[in-house]
Amino acid sequence: MTYQLSNDGGVTYNTVTPGSLYTFSTIGSDLRFKLTLTGNATVSDIAVAYNFFPASGSLTSSKFGFGDAVQHHQ
Repeated sequence: MTYQLSNDGGVTYNTVTPGSLYTFSTIGSDLRFKLTLTGNATVSDIAVAYNFFPASGSLTSSKFGFGDAVQHHQ
């Protein structure tokens, strides 16, 4: 049995190993999977877990006041 994932709508498939992390080399927006069965193989269940990290973004911190904890050294 061969397991493959695509992140470009099925234009390109990459062979993956079940239970192992796979990182695509390109950015995509349409995740698909394909199984190629050989012999008497059967599939009873499949799960694909993924993490998405945006290409860019911003982080804004909340205000933080040091109050009396700040010591001034000269």
